[in-house]
Amino acid sequence: MYVPIKQVVCMIMMETYTHPQFPSHVSVAHVALYTTVANASLLRARIIKAATIPGVEGDLERDTVNFAFVNAHLVSPINA
Repeated sequence: MYVPIKQVVCMIMMETYTHPQFPSHVSVAHVALYTTVANASLLRARIIKAATIPGVEGDLERDTVNFAFVNAHLVSPINA
C-alpha cells in the first residue's frame, strides 16, 4: 500500500557519484544531507517493512522507497 511521505525538511547539500564498473542503470548514487527531519523513525520503519512485503505489493513498495539512510556521524566527523 502506497502511503505518501509528507514532511517538511531542508536539504542543504547533494552530491552525485557515478561508478562506471557497474551497469549504467545501477551506477549512479545521489547523496544528500537533510536537516530538520522529524519523522526519521517512520521512514526507517517503512524501509524495513518494504523489505519484508511479499509479491507485487512488496515490489511496488520497494520501488517507492528505493533509498537508504546513513547516519553521517558514523561515516565522517562533522568538522572533518
